[in-house]
Amino acid sequence: MGWARLESELESLLRGWKCVLICGVGNPFRRDDGVGAKVVQELVGRLPQGWVCLDCGTAPERCLDAAEEIGATHVLLVDAGEMGLQPGAVRLLDEGACYATELSTHRLPLGLLVQLLRTRGRRAAILAVQAVDLGWGEGTTEYVARAASRLADVLARVAGRR
Repeated sequence: MGWARLESELESLLRGWKCVLICGVGNPFRRDDGVGAKVVQELVGRLPQGWVCLDCGTAPERCLDAAEEIGATHVLLVDAGEMGLQPGAVRLLDEGACYATELSTHRLPLGLLVQLLRTRGRRAAILAVQAVDLGWGEGTTEYVARAASRLADVLARVAGRR
């Protein structure tokens, strides 16, 4: 999927938003698994009112309370995953795809988290970035770092359109 298509899919998913929560998920000490935090960091100061970022680290369930507290209508979870794609490829996964894809190293499967968010009346999806290296170490690989920057740019553009 190209970046223009991803941007179009995000615009469609986020139609009618009142408050959007973007959650970075992952462990920054497991190389590319830190991509969620990297995207959240790159969005600081770039989003309009009504868009909130949260670094959930290795506890993605933190987004449940956060979404409730801020009244989020939409939740996007950003995480690294193994999807068999080119390094750094990004996919917007709906509920069905969330269960069919091995996404992360977290105890709570992100597909289940998306389902819980939806039962609470929120639109939710995962922005998955194809990892290269999930081994121990700091810093993302070059492919994933570039994807994180591009994804942050796309999210900032989509957020800027009302």
